This record gives sequence, structure tokens and C-alpha cells, in this order.
Amino acid sequence: MKLAGRAIAPGVARGRIVRNRPDLTPREAEGAILVAERAVPDDVPRIVAAAGTITGMAPPLSHVGLLSRELGKPSVGLPRLDLLVEGAFVVVDGTRGVVVIGDGAEGTASETRTPEFRKLSPLPSSPPGPIDPRFVVPLAPGLARQDVGGKAAGLSAVMNQCRVPSGFVVTAAAYRRHIEGEVDEKLRRASDSRHARAAILASPVPGDVRNSIEAASRELSASRLAVRSSATIEDGPQGTLAGLFDSRLGVSPASLVSSVRATWASLWNERAIAYLGGFPSAACQAVLVQAVVPTSPSGVFETDGDTVTVNAAWGLGEAIAQGEVAGDLFRLRASTGEILSSEIVPAATWIVLDPNHPGTIEEPLPDELRGRPSLTTDQLETLAAAARTLGPGRIVEWGFDDSGNLVVFQVRRTVSRPGG
Repeated sequence: MKLAGRAIAPGVARGRIVRNRPDLTPREAEGAILVAERAVPDDVPRIVAAAGTITGMAPPLSHVGLLSRELGKPSVGLPRLDLLVEGAFVVVDGTRGVVVIGDGAEGTASETRTPEFRKLSPLPSSPPGPIDPRFVVPLAPGLARQDVGGKAAGLSAVMNQCRVPSGFVVTAAAYRRHIEGEVDEKLRRASDSRHARAAILASPVPGDVRNSIEAASRELSASRLAVRSSATIEDGPQGTLAGLFDSRLGVSPASLVSSVRATWASLWNERAIAYLGGFPSAACQAVLVQAVVPTSPSGVFETDGDTVTVNAAWGLGEAIAQGEVAGDLFRLRASTGEILSSEIVPAATWIVLDPNHPGTIEEPLPDELRGRPSLTTDQLETLAAAARTLGPGRIVEWGFDDSGNLVVFQVRRTVSRPGG
């Protein structure tokens, strides 16, 4: 039986189906085809062990989709997971978006070759070179990766070209200040993620760092904040590391310092260690703090030559990035804005800011939006223009604010293609 779905990550994988579950160990997933209604970053240790994945109709530009491409793990999104039986032999063709079950799988396997993927660069063995000694710097053009990490540096590089939410960066120097001495010794002795994270979380934030963060927050004067990881190894030779560290939306200024510390600790997340194949001892975790900008629609686009792939949904972009919804899929010609293809997936819910607490909530999609494409022709033309401005080889997280302006939240370099 051949099932057609969405191509998420290219290549071909063969194996027996294993259903994903929270207590499934990487050893149990080893060499299998992992099947999950929705794949999230916490599944990364199992994805690393598996031969490939099949998910529900996932967004191809989600964090897990990008990580699967980097790891060389073929992946397909299917609308009917109920047709897949535990233990059945299948072939996953992530290039064509096809899954073959049972007897027909063997023939497909012999006809298709899994492409070569680039290897991730080894983790650095020593900390980055001389860094800016300031604990906090404004988010502005001209920032360097070793000071503010990959995410903040990526936004810094495009601030003269795009609308970016205002904010500041708690620098790599602040992270180093927090872990110096006893905490650093505990990190060196840590045997796993849990002990490493506990060492960072148990230590009070140094007074000079706390004062710098609180002063910058007062100057920003935003009632709700986005607190986002920006590791020095993020969006670099080690890969995008998309979704491996922690970010939070809707944080209050009163809880900002504790949120920064929690983000520091996320450098040592179990999923990050599994993906990297080792402890990030020489890396630093900077933290990007920005004023929250509610957007809808939102999503991710990727530029590849003159082609722009747009994955969009109503509500916040977290819905696409975290794989919460399949989202609409468009392909555009960057040079002209021409719509080459579109795939509209009806949505029943959207992700919005929690009005009463930090974080986001999933709510029913308002009736007036149901059945409508998430993007208008004018908005698609705006995204094509942004793609022309930023150039090829980019992955961009974006949203349209209440005034209809395009806002850019992250800019990455494109994940290497097979053979790249």
C-alpha cells in the first residue's frame, strides 16, 4: 500500500513501525520508523536513534522538520496515521512525501537511494574568543555571535532591512559570570542533563548581572516580554539547533531574571545533548529579551534560489515552529511574487498569548476565519519582497502585527540540502 503525504525531510528510510510515547527510550527507537501524531523537540533523542519518522500532517518548516533534515532522518507527514500498524515494515520516502507499507515496500526500497547529508561540525573544545564584557547590550546592528549568540546576531544583521521587535541581549559574559566558580565545577562533574541544569538553577543570579537585566527591562518598558535562547553555537556550524533550548512568551518584568536563568540552564537540555552528541561545556547561552508583538497570521518561510516556501497559520508563529498545526503551504517565485502552488489545510484552532498568565494558549479559531487561507495575495507579495531583500538561503520566522506590518522574529541560514 502506498500512502501520499507531505515531504518533511528528504531521503529514504526503511524499518519497522514503533509508536512514539513519552516513556519510549532511544534504544527502543533505534533503527525503527518512529510514528507520532506530532513530533516536538523533546522527541529529539528518539529521532536521533530512529531511521526516520512519520507524523501527522506536520509543518515542514517546524523546528523538528529542520532538525530531521540536518540529522539526515527522512520524514513524511500523513493525514491517516491509523493505517500504520505497530511492527509493520515500511519505507519512508521523505523526498517525494510517500510511505509504502508491507510487500510493496521492498520494491520501493530497492529503487531509491538515500542521499548524503552533511555532518555537523564537532562541538567547540574551548570557549569563544575575547567577548564583550558587558552583561547586557541593546539589540542593534553590528552585534557579534560570540557576544550575543546566533539568534540575536542573526537579527542584528537584518535590522536595517526588516522590522524587528525592540529589545536587548543578556550576553555570553553574563552567562559566564553566573557559572564561574562552584557552578562551573559542578557542570564539569555533571554526568547528565538533570545535574547540569540543577547546578545552574540552584545558584542565585549575581547581583551585578541582576541589576543590569532589571535596568535594561525598565528602559525597554514593556509589560510582556519574549525571553529567547541565543546560544553561541546556535544557527552555526553545529546546525540550527532549532527548538533545542528554551524560549518563553508573555514573561512579566518581575519574573524576567528567573526566566533568564532558566534559559541559561536550557543550554544543557537532554534533547540538545542528544542532538549534539556531547555536553556543550565550551558554549555560552546568551538570552534575547524583546517586547512581545502579537501577530496573526504568522509562520516560517525559506528561500531557495528564486523559490520561497511559506508555511503559515492563523495566530502566533509558535503554532508552526513547534509543530502544533500543519499550516497552509505556499510556494512563490521570489523575483515576481508569483504563486507557484498552494495547499490550504483547514484549521480549527489557533495559538494566542494567554491574557492572564505567561505563555500561550490554544483556542478555537474564530468562525469568521475558518475555511479561509491564512494569507492574502497582498501578504504573500510582502513575504516575497522580504525574501528578495534577505536573499537566498534563509529561514525566517515572521508574523503580521495588528497594523498589518511584517515583523521578523528570527533569521537563520538554510539547513544543508542532501549532498550539500
